[in-house]
Amino acid sequence: MYISREETQIVNPNNVPAGPTQTYLRQANTKNMINHLKHGISVLVVMMAFSATLCASSCPEELPEAYRTGCQDCPELFTEGIEFFKQRKASDALQAWLPVVARAEELRDYPTLACLYPKISRLYSVQGEYSKAIEFSLSYVDLPEEFIPLSTVSKQNGNLSEYYGILGLWDEAYKHHLVAYDKALQSGDTLTMVQVLHQSGTVFYYQDSATTSLQFYQEALDLALDQGDQRSLNKLYGGMASAAQAAGQLSNALTYAQSQYETAARPIDRAYGMQNIGDVFWAMGMTDSAFVYLNRALTGLQNQGLAFPAAKLLGHMGDLALELEQGQEAEAYYSSALAIPSYAESPFAQSTYQGLAQITGENGQFEQQAEYLGRYIELHAIHQKDGSQELLDKLRAEFQLENKESQLLQLQQAYEIKQLENFLIIGGAIALLLMLLGGGFYYYSLRQSHKITKEQKEKIEEQNEQLVEYNSRLKGFSSVVSHDLKQPLRTTVSLIGLFRRRFGKMVPEEGREYLELIDQQHKQMLQLIEGLQQLSTLEKPSAEEYRQVDAHDLLQNALHQLQQLAKENDTAVSINPPACDWPALHVHPAQITQVWQNLLANAIKFSPATVGEVVIGYEEKEASHLFFVQDNGIGISKEHHDKVFGMFSRLNARSDYEGSGIGLATCKRILDNHSGRIWVESALGQGSTFYFELPHSVNTAPQAQAVLQES
Repeated sequence: MYISREETQIVNPNNVPAGPTQTYLRQANTKNMINHLKHGISVLVVMMAFSATLCASSCPEELPEAYRTGCQDCPELFTEGIEFFKQRKASDALQAWLPVVARAEELRDYPTLACLYPKISRLYSVQGEYSKAIEFSLSYVDLPEEFIPLSTVSKQNGNLSEYYGILGLWDEAYKHHLVAYDKALQSGDTLTMVQVLHQSGTVFYYQDSATTSLQFYQEALDLALDQGDQRSLNKLYGGMASAAQAAGQLSNALTYAQSQYETAARPIDRAYGMQNIGDVFWAMGMTDSAFVYLNRALTGLQNQGLAFPAAKLLGHMGDLALELEQGQEAEAYYSSALAIPSYAESPFAQSTYQGLAQITGENGQFEQQAEYLGRYIELHAIHQKDGSQELLDKLRAEFQLENKESQLLQLQQAYEIKQLENFLIIGGAIALLLMLLGGGFYYYSLRQSHKITKEQKEKIEEQNEQLVEYNSRLKGFSSVVSHDLKQPLRTTVSLIGLFRRRFGKMVPEEGREYLELIDQQHKQMLQLIEGLQQLSTLEKPSAEEYRQVDAHDLLQNALHQLQQLAKENDTAVSINPPACDWPALHVHPAQITQVWQNLLANAIKFSPATVGEVVIGYEEKEASHLFFVQDNGIGISKEHHDKVFGMFSRLNARSDYEGSGIGLATCKRILDNHSGRIWVESALGQGSTFYFELPHSVNTAPQAQAVLQES
């Protein structure tokens, strides 16, 4: 699996900072853990299959004779299941153990159930039957506490978090991940903490936070080295190889992957090590070497009888072959993967069906393409049950409420502090007149005021941290939800195109008009989603992102992008004053260019059908730079002057003027980030003039914002 890489410094595999992440784990609160968990739940469950030792909970050597009443062969089946489990024969072990579990539940034999529940859960996960895996893990954590150690409870809740994540049930995934973390801390067991740190690293890896992921993995590696835990070392090297590859640290990634292979004690672990080495070679552009190692890994998995992991690797190799435009080889890999029934019904098969749809479409096999697209849509509907849009709406509302509460709290605290200051002044005056009585009272009041002020400061800091968390959550959710919304739209567009090619000549004119309308609506929806994603990811630039740039150069960059639009609309654009009189600005160049583009695009778009005129100007103010864009277009009535800066705000029908209704909202967000402001002066039918101001020192002051508001 490939994820977007982020730029980062090379991490020495033997010297990754560890302390801050250990402190983070101990101090993280529930909201922060949920924030990092949402789009980071690992789907590599099979990579962890059989990771628990045979005796996760102490197992009896044999079953008592009481089992034979109602299950004559149960004692023998129990022993056979143990042997099958050691040999990784999942189906045989399940067939042997399920009657034993049923009898153990009747007898309420909790020690035997505590032994078998986790193993059966893992066996089902290996076969891709995650609902059944969840059922047995839940049965384990519901056993009486005296029969289930905290460390194993932590592991089972971690497994539940993974299974629910695969099925798209994110609320349940949050709950069990947090329980796993809490139980690990309570147990004080080092190996359990190794697993929690490992899982946290995996969470950050799937959030594209490769550097943070490596830090968690390194902490877990240090603990595993202290304990001499070879199995954990092997898994950690595998995770670090993937994280280093995602960070673009290919040399380190190859070192970690080789360490994973060298520390492998079992054939299955060596197979996974070879798969990681193959993936790193692929990232290095060494495709021949990559497929050599991936084929070796595939052989290792198949020799171990691990059909589901082998099918996943076949699907992955199909994706790689498709990237090389080797359609025939990719189709062969995909078909072999789908021959495994458990894989064909799993969420991992979605990309396989998409790949086959692409191949068959390019080959003109449209009926097969429609079949594969339909299968993809079915799987997507089954496994996307997380209600992402509802969660996003809920978080937006929660964030707005928190934001308002924070503002009210800060105002209230400022008022209380002012009252305290006035009280102390009066107390001091009384102390001068009544030294003996006032002195004691003043001392007491001073101590109380320091205590209260400190508490209020801590509350404000806590509120600010919460706002940062919610902002981060909204940004992550917006990105993922926009992706989830785009995918079915793109699939629908593909199906419409397929329908037109297959049945276009049979559809009457009215039907073709309907298809065209559907196509237009899909394009408008994609435009809205992209605009929303762009708006939600706009952040206040850091000091390092500001640049000293010429304001006229930024304007020219925007005009260059809009030359064709102005020509098509027969619009004349003039600039006053000349370039030499424009100022230098200390701003985020890309964001201010975006402001110019949005304002100019609107001015051109709403120009009259005859000859449009757009005037761009600049004026120096005492504390700010004032810019404006003036047009002779349709104008805006006074009651809508504020409304136009709202999200999705449209004053005209889409059929008259294109657009998403987000452009001016984006301008306002950018100027707010730069401590500036934007407004409009207009009358209906008389054109519009949009003004925006930037303080002389954008990144140095709330004071600048205050000056702008006064002006």
